[in-house]
Amino acid sequence: MKKFLLLAILIVMATCANAQSAFSKFDCDVEIGVGLRGANAPFDNGTFGIQRLGVNTTTPFISFANSKMDFYGTLGLLYAKKGGSLFNDITDMSSDNKLKLNQVEIPIHVGLQYALGKKAKVFFDLGPYVGIGVGGKFGIEESDRENPVKQCVDVGVGGNFGFKFKTFILGFGCEKGLTNAAKFTVPSGADLDGMYTGEVYNIKSMVYYISLRWTFWRIK
Repeated sequence: MKKFLLLAILIVMATCANAQSAFSKFDCDVEIGVGLRGANAPFDNGTFGIQRLGVNTTTPFISFANSKMDFYGTLGLLYAKKGGSLFNDITDMSSDNKLKLNQVEIPIHVGLQYALGKKAKVFFDLGPYVGIGVGGKFGIEESDRENPVKQCVDVGVGGNFGFKFKTFILGFGCEKGLTNAAKFTVPSGADLDGMYTGEVYNIKSMVYYISLRWTFWRIK
C-alpha cells in the first residue's frame, strides 16, 4: 500500500511538472469578426454583420520539426451573434424577416501552426464550442410583446485557419451547430407565407466569418 501511494504521488508530481512546462508560454488576444449568419429552414438565408467579439488564450504544448511546427490548444470567451433571414430577395431584406440570436460562446480547439519565417505562421485548428443564449428576437414588431424565440444551449463544432504576424492574426472560420440554438414559434398576427400561427421550428446555427485578432499579452 505504501509503495502504491508513493508511486501515485510520484505520478502526480511528474504530471504537474509536465503540465507546468507545457503551459509555461501562452498568448492572450482580443478578437473581432464579421461574417455571414444563417440557420436551417425557414431561416436559411444569410445575414451579414459583426459576428463575434471576445478574448482567446492559446498555448503550444508539443513542438517538432526543429521548433518550426507546434501543436497548440486554444480556449475562447466570445460574445457571438447568430440567426438568419426568411428571405434573400433584396426587396424583402428588412429587419422584420430576421431572427437574431445572441450568445456567450466558449470554443475549445486544438490546432497546428507552422512557421513560414521569423515573422509569420500559418495555422489551422478545430474543436467544439458551447453557446449559451443571452437574448433572441424575431424582427416583426407585433411579436415583441410575446417574444417567439426560446433560446437553448447551442453545442457544435468549428474550425479556423489563417496567418499570424507577430501580434496580429488574420483568420477565416466557420461553425456548425449540432443541437438546437433556439426554438421559434410563429406568433399570432404574423403575415408569413407558408407559415402558420403556433408552428414550432427548431433552429440550428451556421456561421462563416473573417476575424482579426490582436495579441495584448504574451508569455514566452
